[in-house]
Amino acid sequence: MNPKERKNGGFEECCKQNPSPAEEKTRKKKKWIFRGLLLLFLGLFLFSAFQVVRIYFGYHSNAKLQKELNSMFFAKEGYKGGAAVQPVPETEVTGNGYNFDVLSEINGDVFGWIRIADTEVSYPVLQGESNDTYLRRNIYGEYQEAGCIFADYRLDVEESRNLILYGHNMNDGSMFGELSKFLDEDFRKSHPTFQYLTPHGAYECEIFAVYRALVDFPYVQWDFESEEAFQSYIDTVKEKSYFSSNVEVKEGERIITLSTCDYYLDPDDGRLVIQAVMRPMEEKE
Repeated sequence: MNPKERKNGGFEECCKQNPSPAEEKTRKKKKWIFRGLLLLFLGLFLFSAFQVVRIYFGYHSNAKLQKELNSMFFAKEGYKGGAAVQPVPETEVTGNGYNFDVLSEINGDVFGWIRIADTEVSYPVLQGESNDTYLRRNIYGEYQEAGCIFADYRLDVEESRNLILYGHNMNDGSMFGELSKFLDEDFRKSHPTFQYLTPHGAYECEIFAVYRALVDFPYVQWDFESEEAFQSYIDTVKEKSYFSSNVEVKEGERIITLSTCDYYLDPDDGRLVIQAVMRPMEEKE
């Protein structure tokens, strides 16, 4: 290589090692963009991981609480959902065999219990000062995403013709997350009833309507001007039902409505509704 070539080569080498101010500025800008994107993706990953952990512990906490409440309540029977636990001593049991007293000591808003065979539904039922009271609070009044099963605050839980209960449609199947099983014909036929228990008596609830609706459908009614108005309401919801029913709601009988969010018709205003007539069960021996 002649001196000229070496000279030119050295000049080119020098240029590569010493970029222009504009090139240096571009390089630094790209570097900061890369760092920013890296931090953004790292932040999104950490946030997502935190949310997954939070949701998991929320499910775990709720499952543990409900297991404890079941063990307290079904004192004679023992807990029937999940792992076996020790039943409450029968000396602490109230007259009808269910331990409502201990639940009332925890929270005076407890007035009943609902359970549906072959689902996660086996929960105390509360009524708060508003429909927000137990939307995200557990029986102890502590924040919990799953909340409680609760009655509409506007109705009389002992007298209203339609006892309306709300519960979240949780992704782990808890609370009212498994009401969707009643959309399956085989499940519905093999589970025509569920139980509603109170300190004053127990009821076998015979299902007569299962349907999806939007919030503007008038199923949230609890008192009626007359028996004719009540029977007209029954006819309306039966027509809405996904299956025909020969279950008759007789004059003077009360019904119970289970309502949860459902995303089929609308992600915000969709609801899944199960309705049944309440029939007194025989007294427990």
